[in-house]
Amino acid sequence: METAISILYYTRYIAIISFIISIFPIAKAIGFNRVNDITPILEEHNLYKNDYFSILSIILIIITFTIPNIIIEKNYEKTISENKILSIEIENQFFNDHKTINLFYPKQLKKSQISTERLKTKEEYYGILHLENYKTLPVKLIEVETFSKDTIITYKLISTQFPPVEKEIGVIQTNNIKYHIC
Repeated sequence: METAISILYYTRYIAIISFIISIFPIAKAIGFNRVNDITPILEEHNLYKNDYFSILSIILIIITFTIPNIIIEKNYEKTISENKILSIEIENQFFNDHKTINLFYPKQLKKSQISTERLKTKEEYYGILHLENYKTLPVKLIEVETFSKDTIITYKLISTQFPPVEKEIGVIQTNNIKYHIC
């Protein structure tokens, strides 16, 4: 699984480079001729083959940007549903209480109502979910600046199981974690 995600991750760079290479002759032909109708120019320079190549590289770019994220999210859900979370370790602090452990199950994770990507991040916490059968699942919690006046703190849960790609799994809203770590 990890090798497939790594291959897809690094293939996206090859796809981007191939798209740039395929677009360059078309842009060069259009730039030198400055005409409104580009069809005769493409026929004259035989650049229709590059057009198919660029479409193929666009499809490859879309595949390599979406498939690893889907695989990581499904793998997280599958791992958590098959194995019970025994404890959570965040910044060398262990959490065994059921209230905190239940926050990490996929059913409890909230899909972000608002886009958390534009919000400021305050702190990052690295942790490990300890599962049954001596399995572990590395995660990262990013504290997000919220505009509410509540004492509830919002965290983005990110799976770091596969190093090249980090995928946001969901949003956790709690005040249990921050007070124990500080």
